[in-house]
Parts: sequence; structure tokens; C-alpha cells
Amino acid sequence: MTSLRFLADMNLSPATVADLREQGWDILRVSQVLPMNTKDSEILKFAR
Repeated sequence: MTSLRFLADMNLSPATVADLREQGWDILRVSQVLPMNTKDSEILKFAR
């Protein structure tokens, strides 16, 4: 069974993502793993 992971877009603040991680959520912000100018199609490919 695969665990559920989340990828937060730029409209979620770093503080919100940090709070969720502290609560045990497996979540990253897009800006942590991809350049700021990454196209949506590439973000979706990464998320898959």
C-alpha cells in the first residue's frame, strides 16, 4: 500500500507547509523541488 503524499503549490505559505509537516503530513512545496518558473504540466508530471 502506498502512503499519501502532498505537493503544495505556491499559494500555500511555507509556514502552513511547515506546520502540516510538524503534524505528520508528508508534504512539500513545489518551490522546494522545482524551479519557480516550472510549467504546470511539468509540476503535474513530477507529482505523478
